[in-house]
Amino acid sequence: MAKKIKVTRKQIKSDDEFLSWLKQLSLRFYEHRKVVGLGIAGFFGVVVIIFGVRYFMQSGKSQSVGAMAQAEKVFYAPVASGEDNESAEFDSEQERYEAALEKFTEVSRKYERTKQGQLAHFYTALSYQHLLKNEEAAVEYRKFLKNADSSNPLWSIAWQALGYCEEAVKNYDEALAAFKKMQENDKDPYLKRQSYLHMARVQEIQKDFSAAQENLEAYLSETGDADPNKRQIERQISILKKLQELNAS
Repeated sequence: MAKKIKVTRKQIKSDDEFLSWLKQLSLRFYEHRKVVGLGIAGFFGVVVIIFGVRYFMQSGKSQSVGAMAQAEKVFYAPVASGEDNESAEFDSEQERYEAALEKFTEVSRKYERTKQGQLAHFYTALSYQHLLKNEEAAVEYRKFLKNADSSNPLWSIAWQALGYCEEAVKNYDEALAAFKKMQENDKDPYLKRQSYLHMARVQEIQKDFSAAQENLEAYLSETGDADPNKRQIERQISILKKLQELNAS
């Protein structure tokens, strides 16, 4: 049963911590070659704390800020566990994200023209992802991106998230298009490099081994010898070359 939630603000984690974790996750995606559902959504939740709130909460009407803060508290509220239920706000994660979804939808509806209303679309998408509703999440990411540009710190992250959603429902062409958009943001070189790995993963699923090879090589050309996973990626390139030879024979 949901309890009444007080509005407070969590401490924002450092960008360096985030980048380190992001790199590990991105490489894990490629290694396992499968779309992660709840893991991806949890990851993007952390991303929003770091970038989204810092950017969007700087301006807007007090009512929209307050409504957004309430919705965020629902999204991050503790859930009952087997050991400690005293601090729990909800009995299950599904209950929490369904409640958050309702809150964010209300914020986006009431304050659509504010920055908080735009951020609410992003959070709505995250809530849908936690509920494994990737098609609905994709719709919300597109609403957010409609009013955002590459100067927005969430822009590349939103395109990446949209790519994951489309990949999850096997809309591979749409996924590739979303991942490719990440390359347009020169202000975020790290995520721009990650787009090559994402595209290679999808292209390998599509059996477009030549294109997958090109994207892996493009990734290595930008990271060089400093990349700790260089040998692993080079091995994958070798595999892709052999697959191309088999297809040609």
